[in-house]
Amino acid sequence: MLKKITLQNYRNYKNLSLDLGERTILFGNNAQGKTNILESIYLLCTLKSFRSKDVSLIGENETFTSIEGEADKKLKLVIQNIDENIKKTALKNGVKIKGPEFLKSFLAVIFSPEDVELIKASPGARRRHLDILLCKLDPMYTEALIDFKRTLLQRNALLKNIKYKRATESDLEIWDKGFLELGNFIIKKRKEFIELINKNIDVFYKKISGTDEVVRISYVTGYENIFLEDALKKALSYDIICGTTGVGPHRDDIRFKKEGKDIREFGSRGEFRTVILALKLC
Repeated sequence: MLKKITLQNYRNYKNLSLDLGERTILFGNNAQGKTNILESIYLLCTLKSFRSKDVSLIGENETFTSIEGEADKKLKLVIQNIDENIKKTALKNGVKIKGPEFLKSFLAVIFSPEDVELIKASPGARRRHLDILLCKLDPMYTEALIDFKRTLLQRNALLKNIKYKRATESDLEIWDKGFLELGNFIIKKRKEFIELINKNIDVFYKKISGTDEVVRISYVTGYENIFLEDALKKALSYDIICGTTGVGPHRDDIRFKKEGKDIREFGSRGEFRTVILALKLC
């Protein structure tokens, strides 16, 4: 459990030190920084803000911000703006560590008004939400996701070179091998995690809504009923024309369904809120 949070040059806080109990309630007038405190805790947990880019976290006329937290260990995150480049440094007990290791420090769940938009947001926003959860729970997933993104960048660059006759299709072989290995691992982990969520989300939804309606989450790809390897081969000609990879875990989506129907098409705002709250409680 997080016992204390200390902020320096964080948004509207020049210096703030706040002790946290098992239940801490923040109250006050609007625009005083209550959400900023919640955001800083979430940032310390996930290394990402849930509402803006890193540069906006640094106080006005400052070059850095730091967030310190006391849980089982002393945690610190420093964000620097060096010549318009953002640098993050994570420390545990004063020792610099890598992001995947830092992410295991403690868990935090936030429910904000923006979360309701997740259902109708872009597929990328839903993938990002799922990836953040998985990265907190599985360091191997974090490493695979990082490696996959690097491989994807290299493959896309090569596709552009093939398009302009600076490379050949045979040059894709080494990158396709890594793409498929990492991509299949990511998809497998995502599907397993969604099945785990589905064991609980329906229970929470029924308790919150007071109904017997069934809610489930499904994982959607653009190549149903065939393997990723076959889909990649099938899309190659189009990928070369576009200079980008059109199939894979970076294109997949997550759908929320109630009574078998896509809630985006049939759900109300209140139902969106209830589904997302049930998801958070999982």
